Amino acid sequence: MSSNGHEFKRRGIMGLIGLVDREGWLAILAAMVLGILLGMIWSPLLWVGLFSAIVIFFASRGASRITSETGYVSPVDGIAISMDEAVPPLELKLGTEPMQRLRIASSPVSSNPIWTVADATFGSQIIEEGDPQKFYAGSAEGAGLKRAFLGFETKSGKSLGLIVTTGALGPRLDIDARIGRELTLGDQIGKRRLGGWCDVYLPLGTDWVIRPGQTLIGGETMLSLEKQTRRVSADVAEETTDLEDVIRHAEVMAETEEVAETDNDPEAAAARQFERLKRETEKPSDDT
Repeated sequence: MSSNGHEFKRRGIMGLIGLVDREGWLAILAAMVLGILLGMIWSPLLWVGLFSAIVIFFASRGASRITSETGYVSPVDGIAISMDEAVPPLELKLGTEPMQRLRIASSPVSSNPIWTVADATFGSQIIEEGDPQKFYAGSAEGAGLKRAFLGFETKSGKSLGLIVTTGALGPRLDIDARIGRELTLGDQIGKRRLGGWCDVYLPLGTDWVIRPGQTLIGGETMLSLEKQTRRVSADVAEETTDLEDVIRHAEVMAETEEVAETDNDPEAAAARQFERLKRETEKPSDDT
């Protein structure tokens, strides 16, 4: 299912309409009034206003998303076109070493918000205004397009980057976040209207959980999940030297929890004591 189909199924038509901001509705109303006035002069001109209203609707439509995992999230709606390694451009200020790059293509009817890909600090921003004659972004690397080069740094010191590309005619790309702002995974940092491209640069060694050709939901689809590992606490690590000690520590902790639960129940306490004595008698002695 496409990103727009996902949003429609979850929110319905009224939910999508409610995501258009007030300025968007005013512009849509103005386009429709203009179309009606032109239609009074010559009826085919009515379609000019209708077409303009439709374009403004998609250019003004936002989205509400929920990020429920920990890792890297897709910054925009679209399709994963390619996943490879590349040296980030100098504008991102990420150094000269290769990074993992994901290229995303977004249709003109995709929702407009741009989400941050991780918990990170907004470190740098460079905007290329482009040529107003370039209305359509046919390729990610085409000349004359409007681009935003955005750099981030996570709390663990990892550098990330985004290149957001779209056509240069009209107010197509706005970045709202300020340099130095602490961002949370899934925060909206700006808008890109009527689709385009987005290159995501992540550290080498990132484990992708997506594949080329997959539909991505901005602010929801996880690109890579943070690895979760079980760790023995520092005080236990100092006291234990092998697996048997760790297991014994876990048993003691379990017994401690049982004591806390059965302090007020004499029968349960007696049963627990019997089970412990039984385990002790079943253990092989050191003499065997």
